[in-house]
Amino acid sequence: MDDPRGWEVFVPRTVTKREVHRIRAVPQVSGWRYFPDSNGRAPCTCFGCRVRGEYGSQRLRQRRPHPLDGPAPASSVLLRRIAAASNPDDPAQLTEILRWFGMRRRGPLDQLVHLADHPAPEVRAALVEAVHRWKAPGVGALLQRLSQDPDATVREAVEWTTPEQED
Repeated sequence: MDDPRGWEVFVPRTVTKREVHRIRAVPQVSGWRYFPDSNGRAPCTCFGCRVRGEYGSQRLRQRRPHPLDGPAPASSVLLRRIAAASNPDDPAQLTEILRWFGMRRRGPLDQLVHLADHPAPEVRAALVEAVHRWKAPGVGALLQRLSQDPDATVREAVEWTTPEQED
């Protein structure tokens, strides 16, 4: 192979002594830490890639802040942006605002419920992604309502974010 890094070979039987011709120590420098050819690349610090609580992650985020992350705007600012972006022809603005709400532990659910009736399915799916972790009254009812949505992507979003109940 041109690049055999990361490949393991499993022999489905016992290897006898006669089949072993030589044993050599593999140098410590072989391999990689994160993925092949990761040396020399700056690590990604976006919300999706970073691991909370990972060793050195806070210092890394301070040194290399991601342009799309950072402190989320206040809820009142986000709600004003939702009111201003009520144009149904541009759902990208609403999905971006809902992404900020998804980074929060809780939020003004009663002021976001009206987005469940938005004509764009990507806005309804973003609403599911934003509120599914919140521990607020009404989240379960909203997710139940969106699980009956006519669009398959919204139903799948609810299915992926709702933990399965054990019987």
